[in-house]
Amino acid sequence: MSSEEITVASWNTEWTPVPGGRGPRVRERLREVDADILVVTEGQRGLLPG
Repeated sequence: MSSEEITVASWNTEWTPVPGGRGPRVRERLREVDADILVVTEGQRGLLPG
């Protein structure tokens, strides 16, 4: 077994509207995640960080 670690983050964004509301906050949180793999289930392209 390797001593390397992989961090995976998962977030369901189904109920997050892209314009207004929580959209900008969720986008910022996704940008701040320090993970090797980010899984966004039921997401919308407008919520993904650049």
